[in-house]
Amino acid sequence: MKPTPYHTGRIQIGLLYTPPQVPHHDADALRLQRALLGERTRPDWDGIAIVAIVVAAVVLSVWLL
Repeated sequence: MKPTPYHTGRIQIGLLYTPPQVPHHDADALRLQRALLGERTRPDWDGIAIVAIVVAAVVLSVWLL
């Protein structure tokens, strides 16, 4: 919605005003930008710990059978 311009009698103030555009950055665009800048992401230690625990549980359960 465009704001209503102010009328001073001779001119209309704000007639051609357009609000600043907000850039849209999705997750893929941000990941691509980080890759192009050479920034490296830190390892996901929580995910690595979950995988290690699950693998250990599976190996232990197979070994005990």
